[in-house]
Amino acid sequence: QKYKAQVRIIPIHVMASKEVLEKRFLERVESVKNSDRKISNLSLDVFWKLYEKFSQKLGYGKTIDTSEISVAETLEKVNSYIN
Repeated sequence: QKYKAQVRIIPIHVMASKEVLEKRFLERVESVKNSDRKISNLSLDVFWKLYEKFSQKLGYGKTIDTSEISVAETLEKVNSYIN
């Protein structure tokens, strides 16, 4: 006997305003300058090109704006969608 799994897929897009995204990116770049940590991209131009590439793939699903909420609040919202 064969069974088909019933799986529900819920795309969740975690977003922020462009101003907040740029500020967070520049803070990440600054934080690695004087540390042993590395990030794959240090260019703001490349950051925006990647943003444009991946933001075009947004379609249906839930969107969470993280511009003014904490990581804990973001996680709470994600859990509310999947539970």
